[in-house]
Amino acid sequence: AYENQAGPNNEYWGISGRAAFGAFSVGAGYADGTTGAPFNDTWNISAGYSANGVMVAAMYGDSGTANTEMWNLMGTYDLGGGASVFAQYGERQSGTNKIASMGVAFSF
Repeated sequence: AYENQAGPNNEYWGISGRAAFGAFSVGAGYADGTTGAPFNDTWNISAGYSANGVMVAAMYGDSGTANTEMWNLMGTYDLGGGASVFAQYGERQSGTNKIASMGVAFSF
């Protein structure tokens, strides 16, 4: 992806890819730009497993501009009938920012 906003030094681009091997998947991405934003020079890797209504995944990333590491763990379980439960936990900036969520999702 590429974005160019009006004015000097406002370019931003990124590239990512994902491959699946049966129930397993891996991914990676990189983004950079001339905006000076904290997301410049950012990369991430991820891995996941999905089978029989269960999905678990992990992600790790780093932003060279903001000197920020981040990681995330997540999972879902299909309850059937369009309903699933999910949970997620992650940290950024060496544990100073933590986020967690859990709940039930419905698909109609």
